[in-house]
Amino acid sequence: MKLFSVGLMLLVATLSLYAISDADVCKEVEKISQESKLIYEKFDDTKNALILLNNTEFRRILNTKPSCMDEKVHLHYLEQYALYLSKTGDYHTPRYLEPLMKMYPESALFHKLLGNFYQKEFEKHTIPKMRDAALESYKRYIEFATKEKQKIDKDIQEFVKHGGLKKAQSTWADQLNISRDIPKNAFRAYYIDTTNPKRIVASETVSEINVNYPYKDFHNIDSGHFGGYWVGNIESKIDEKKVFYISFSNSKLRLIIDGYIVYEGQSNAEIPYTFTKGSHKVEVEYLNGWHTTSLAIKILPEITKYTQQELKERLNLFENKALTFWYVGAYESKNKDNSINITLKKSDKPVVLLLESHRASTWKINNPLQTKVEAILIHSSTPQSSIEGEIDKNTPILYSQNRLATGYKLLQKCSCISGHFHCEDGIFSPKSFIFAPNAQKISGFSGSYSIHELSVPQEIMDDEKYAHIETQKEKNEIQRKECSQNKNENFDTIFKK
Repeated sequence: MKLFSVGLMLLVATLSLYAISDADVCKEVEKISQESKLIYEKFDDTKNALILLNNTEFRRILNTKPSCMDEKVHLHYLEQYALYLSKTGDYHTPRYLEPLMKMYPESALFHKLLGNFYQKEFEKHTIPKMRDAALESYKRYIEFATKEKQKIDKDIQEFVKHGGLKKAQSTWADQLNISRDIPKNAFRAYYIDTTNPKRIVASETVSEINVNYPYKDFHNIDSGHFGGYWVGNIESKIDEKKVFYISFSNSKLRLIIDGYIVYEGQSNAEIPYTFTKGSHKVEVEYLNGWHTTSLAIKILPEITKYTQQELKERLNLFENKALTFWYVGAYESKNKDNSINITLKKSDKPVVLLLESHRASTWKINNPLQTKVEAILIHSSTPQSSIEGEIDKNTPILYSQNRLATGYKLLQKCSCISGHFHCEDGIFSPKSFIFAPNAQKISGFSGSYSIHELSVPQEIMDDEKYAHIETQKEKNEIQRKECSQNKNENFDTIFKK
């Protein structure tokens, strides 16, 4: 009976669409509005209530106000439409609300519904930009609702008050940091085996949050059962925006600031956070789930990442200088703290350093010979590598959106087994290095899969070296073709040789 009644209303309303004059628009819209409201309230059927509005004369008022209707009434109808829209999962709320908000940008309800959408997206996917969008929409909702003397939603007020964050019901401090020993501008680290979590295996004070080891190579804790808790008080002299660059995998992590959950997830993340003036307690809880443990968290000012064209424009400023380009490639650090130590050799020309890694690393530069470094370009596939060491404060450090070059081996070794041709990964390729002034080549190479420390450069890349690389590629291609002819033997042809 319910479906029959709703269907009948939809049919009658749809037929009326073809037999209405402009003068009767307002009457028809009022009628359809009431019928839709009945479907919504009596039958609890938001979907068909919205279908009625979308497939009748009502749709004429969605883009423009008819002359027979004043703005207050028009807005009332659009808010009814927006409400149904927000409760129907088949529609992308922002896209449909946008044209309505252009007509009535001070509608408190529009901003409230938009904020609801972004809040749900944030809670579902833990995407910081969704939280920021929800906060912006809710602030405008509060502004316009206050102006119209409407009652403000208390839940939304709480959401805005705490920056869209939820209070943590408990933290690991209750078990691991009972003494509440919290260092200033550093972290107290507690390492546990999750098979016996109440026992602290080891503890130390660290300047940054880093763990990097396989199997049982860190305090004899099996990597698959490693748990870590870090707590520190971050002092901020002013209100300042920072970004938590979090690099990890096959594990779970929770970031808590002043008792509120800022991030909880299982993948790399860049979490912007504004520290107000004063002291803020930062806690990180971490559960690994793999045979290797790799975690790096850096708290840095927001980083500008340049496109290849933008890097080219920046480097063109040095076009009148004779420069040499030194590339260092790595998959990851070999050190427990994710650092890569490099020592620069002497150069008779100013150097542009290109630092490329897959995992986030801390590049520590030693420059005992005071080699002139004109600029440093840096990229990592996971967020976010950083630089320390003997660097002139005026040296530009440019972060790239794209790889600077690829690889950490100069020559590629290949093999053929029963017709299957396989070549090593991680081979050096300068193809993405297209932003140097005057089409200069990389003239110094250093690299390894995992690096503890090395001298830079390991190899001088002259024309002979590049020719040798090309010759090796040609040999590999010949080997590949020969390998393809060496197919697996089969039962019918094995003796027909």
